[in-house]
Amino acid sequence: MSKKNIHDKLFKQVFSIAAETETFIRTFLPKAINEVLDTDTLVLENTSFINEQLREYFSDIVWSCRTKNDREVKISLLLEHKSYADPMVPLQLLRYLTEAYDYQLSTYTSDQKGGSARLSLCIPVIVYHGKTRWKPRRLRSLFQLPDERFEKYLPDFATEVIDLRATSDQIIDGIERRGLLRVSFFLLRHFGDAQYVLANRAKFVSFDNQLTAQERDVIFATLMNYVDAAFKLSEEEYMDFGNAMIKEIVRDEAYVPGSMAERWVNQGIKQGMEQGIEQGMNKGVEKGNFLTELRTALKMLPILSDDTVVKLSSTLTNTDLKYVRQTLAKFDSDETTQRLTKKFLAKFELTEKERTQLRAAVEVAKQ
Repeated sequence: MSKKNIHDKLFKQVFSIAAETETFIRTFLPKAINEVLDTDTLVLENTSFINEQLREYFSDIVWSCRTKNDREVKISLLLEHKSYADPMVPLQLLRYLTEAYDYQLSTYTSDQKGGSARLSLCIPVIVYHGKTRWKPRRLRSLFQLPDERFEKYLPDFATEVIDLRATSDQIIDGIERRGLLRVSFFLLRHFGDAQYVLANRAKFVSFDNQLTAQERDVIFATLMNYVDAAFKLSEEEYMDFGNAMIKEIVRDEAYVPGSMAERWVNQGIKQGMEQGIEQGMNKGVEKGNFLTELRTALKMLPILSDDTVVKLSSTLTNTDLKYVRQTLAKFDSDETTQRLTKKFLAKFELTEKERTQLRAAVEVAKQ
C-alpha cells in the first residue's frame, strides 16, 4: 500500500467522526472562527471536491456548519499528501475552491441560479505532516506584478494550515478530548520513527475515561491497522503495542462480545488486518468470523459511516450495512435480531450465547 493511502485511511476515519472534528476545530482553528461557529450543527457532507488534477495533492473531508447567526459555512479538511511544502499549493487550492463553489451552483434550482441564493463560504484547512516545515504563502506570492496597483486583480484567500511537524508533542497531548484525533496526530507527526513510537508508547495508548465502548473499539481497530501499515515493527513489537492498547481500552471491564479487543485476545495474532481491509474476504466465511464482524459493525454504526465500517470489516459490504441500518430503524431489538439472523446467519445454528451476544450488540446500535 502506498504511503498516501495509509495516511488517507487514517485521516478519513478520524474526520468522519463529529466529536473528533469538533475537538479539532476548537483546538486548532483561530479563536475568532470558533466564536462564530455553532459546532453543535456540524453535518458531514457526502461529497468530495477533489478532481483528478488534485488527487495527488490532497484528500478531503467536508463538513457543513451553521454560524451563531444561522449562516452556513463549509469547512474543508484537507490532508496534504506530499512530504514537502509545495509552493504551488495556493494555486491547487484555488482549483479546489472553484470545484467546491461549482458544486454548490450545480445543486441550485433555476430560481436560485437567477440570484435568489448565495454561495456558502468554504474554509480550507490543511493538515500537513511532511518532513520540511511549512512556509505559509498566499496566492499573491506566485505573481510578479508590474506594479502594486495591479494587485487588486488577483484572486486571493486565506488558508488555515496545521503543520504537525511544527506542532509540539505537548500541544497534541493537550488536546482536550483524548480520543482518535489526539493519537492519530501523534502517529502522523512521528510517521516513520518506529523507535519513538515504541519508546513513548504511553502517549499512544492513553484515552479519555469518557469514551464509549464503541469509540474505544473503533480507536483500537483504526490505530492497529495504521501502525501495522505505517511502521516497520516486528511481530513481537506489534503485539506488545496492541496488548498495551488493549489494557488501556478495556481497563477493568470485561471484553465486549464481538469487539476488536476480544478478537485480538482470542486470536492472539495479526490475522492480516490490512490485507482484509484492502482485498475483502470470501463471503463464504465461518459462522464465528461473520458473527463477530456483524456484532462489531453494529457497535460502530452509531458513530461511523457505512464506508468506514466496511473498511474496518473483512466480510461485510455496503449493501449488508444498508440492510442493517434499515432494520434497526424499523424494528425493536428482538425483531431486529431475528431478521439479521435470518438474513445473514440462516445457514448456521446459533447457540443461545451467540444469540444473546448478537441481541446485546443490536441494543447498543439502537441507543
